[in-house]
Amino acid sequence: MRFALFVSVIAVALLTGCSTSPVSLDSATLVPSEQIYSQEYLGENEGKEKVHVIRDEGILGSACTHTVFIDNKKVFDIDPGQAITVALEPGNHVIRLTSGAGICPDTSLSESTVLELGEPQTFRISISSNGQIMLSRIK
Repeated sequence: MRFALFVSVIAVALLTGCSTSPVSLDSATLVPSEQIYSQEYLGENEGKEKVHVIRDEGILGSACTHTVFIDNKKVFDIDPGQAITVALEPGNHVIRLTSGAGICPDTSLSESTVLELGEPQTFRISISSNGQIMLSRIK
């Protein structure tokens, strides 16, 4: 009986330890310039709104670089624990995340969003304990 309980506790701990952990925008490392393909999305531009993209940190998926496209344009690569802020025109946008190099699963996810001035948005890239990569709007 004790052995079964011990095995159950260890299994839960391992599964919990395999998911990624959220990172705040303030504590994340900025995406370095060599990982940015479209500089025109950076900086504060009048008439545009901020969109923050934050990738969780953790062991699971740490060998995988994710590439983010905005409206079908390759904008940046993002690694675990990194974040970036881009400026977009108000209106409809599609944010797409791809992965698939090396040992990483071939993944393509997208989120459609409507951006309005005065309402910045934040998206989180995470991996669940079952290994599923997720892109979700959190604000």
